Amino acid sequence: MKASKVFKRALAHLLVLTGIPDMVRRRTRDRVGILLYHDPSPEVFDLHLGYLRRHYELIPFSRLVDALTRRDFSTIPPHSLVIHIDDGYATNHRLREVMELHDVHATIYLCSHIADTSRHFWSKLKGGRSKWLSRVENTRLLDKLSREAGFTPDREYPERRALSREEIRGMSTRADFQSHGRFHFSLPTLDDGTLAADLRESRDRVEALTGLPCLHFSFPFGDYGSRELEAVQRAGYASARTTEPGWISVDTDPFRLPIVADVAEDVSVARLRAHLSGGMRLGKRIAFRGLTHHLHEARARALMKRRRARPSVPSGSTASRAAGHAVSGREEDLARLEHPPEERDHHRPGDEQERERDGFGARDPVQAQNRDERPLLDPDAEEGDRDEGDENDEGPHPSEVQKRYGN
Repeated sequence: MKASKVFKRALAHLLVLTGIPDMVRRRTRDRVGILLYHDPSPEVFDLHLGYLRRHYELIPFSRLVDALTRRDFSTIPPHSLVIHIDDGYATNHRLREVMELHDVHATIYLCSHIADTSRHFWSKLKGGRSKWLSRVENTRLLDKLSREAGFTPDREYPERRALSREEIRGMSTRADFQSHGRFHFSLPTLDDGTLAADLRESRDRVEALTGLPCLHFSFPFGDYGSRELEAVQRAGYASARTTEPGWISVDTDPFRLPIVADVAEDVSVARLRAHLSGGMRLGKRIAFRGLTHHLHEARARALMKRRRARPSVPSGSTASRAAGHAVSGREEDLARLEHPPEERDHHRPGDEQERERDGFGARDPVQAQNRDERPLLDPDAEEGDRDEGDENDEGPHPSEVQKRYGN
């Protein structure tokens, strides 16, 4: 078993033993949480819903949005949760019987132009590295996918990876279907015209597949900024869901709905309880920051050791001037080590952050170009592992994406 899984399992059991999940449940009694899934197995989903039905009230998403629109939570039961499922994978149809067994209604966000086709999800291409590729400007990304994987959004494959029209209609008694964009491209990477088309065409396509109105949107990768928020509202949606952590109160913006957790496919009930407390995300961040500080301190000590070991040279010589430059460079390195990267990024000027938009986090155009030339993927293979969500969230946090694209 991987060390990360051992850590997560131990952290979950520790949180349960401390009673934190029960305390959070009491404190969030009058708020609503959204649990996000992607491709859970029927067995795991059955265990989760069994626990949730005993301890929470599972309500339809439409009921929550109606209460938010009226700014009145009087009709919302205490300890309410909503179930969301993103992407619309073909295997989701196996969850219908589980939802019927537990009398649960879920909301499934479809990648509209992949559903009912044999097209594939670009972010699932083997080696796709969607953590950073999702931030690449869209035309560059499409060119890269075409050159290195022979992939185009409308390419058909022998096997189907998304729900079909018949499966969608068959699940309609236990799920409503909403928009997750056309092809799961990060909205901030699209130009204004493509963004408007993506929101409009995905809504129309979902309505054609279901025969029902499509009123809600889920941001692909959780990426959005002020431009995307305005575009979603102009497109006529009634709500939009992010991947930011949090509980929903009567004052929550319906176009910036948070989630309690992004639940991985193999999560135990103990870890589900820990997710509901918010402790899993917090624990991982504390551990990650601690490791980052340790590595930076170790590098600082190594730099200081090399500086002390630097041999003396005659003053005024070429070697002396070169050594001076080297010392200056080391001092700059040490200055940069005073704060971890994530803290330094928080204090970068806004204009520099905006310049980084096209370089998906690179510090300058040259570095952005170099990163864009990295090998992409294996053109002949795909992987089914989910590459987004809480269980793999060591990439940029949604709040960082908002800062980068302007919130």
